[in-house]
Amino acid sequence: MAGRSGTGAVDDNRRLCEFIYRNLDWITHITATLDTHTAMQIFHPIFLEDEHGANPAPLTLISYEDILNGRWKFNTAIAGSLKIDPEYGQQHLLHYAAELKARQKYDLTIWPYHVMLGSIGHALVPAVEEAIFFHTIARLSQADFQIKGNNPLTEHYSAIGLKCWMVQTENASPRKTANSSRSSRISTQYSSPGKPRAIASPGRSTIY
Repeated sequence: MAGRSGTGAVDDNRRLCEFIYRNLDWITHITATLDTHTAMQIFHPIFLEDEHGANPAPLTLISYEDILNGRWKFNTAIAGSLKIDPEYGQQHLLHYAAELKARQKYDLTIWPYHVMLGSIGHALVPAVEEAIFFHTIARLSQADFQIKGNNPLTEHYSAIGLKCWMVQTENASPRKTANSSRSSRISTQYSSPGKPRAIASPGRSTIY
């Protein structure tokens, strides 16, 4: 994320490292969240197709009306890999878009493949990882690393909860239960731009 300066993410990571080193005596614990994706997720191109079998381009906005009218539909070829019934995939996609609209959220955004599990892009920025490691050794406090974003059927911008819950129907149910959201007492998206804040609680300070 370049931001207006063109170096926004780089600047944020530098400030975060400086914050950790400068406040070693105050920060007692660090938890990092890792945005974690695989190819077959609802916001990636392969999840949808049009009537010709073409996938949407990155940054395409998919509205409820687009799915209802058949402009975009669930790619049934990936149902087996996701361990869901093809009918459920389509019903969930429609339900998901309807929920976004009902909650007055933005349309479903198709993102480029990013932070793919196992890739270099999934890792923490090296300087941030070094700062967290240094804190672990200096403060004798093991850092936590929480995975988020690996549920294939929902966006997951927050480490606290899912964007939308799964649809449950009598005739088209998933064969595999999706991972439930995991609450975390602390979360900082170290691999994405963001300004850290120090939160103090009785006997404990941490990065949030």
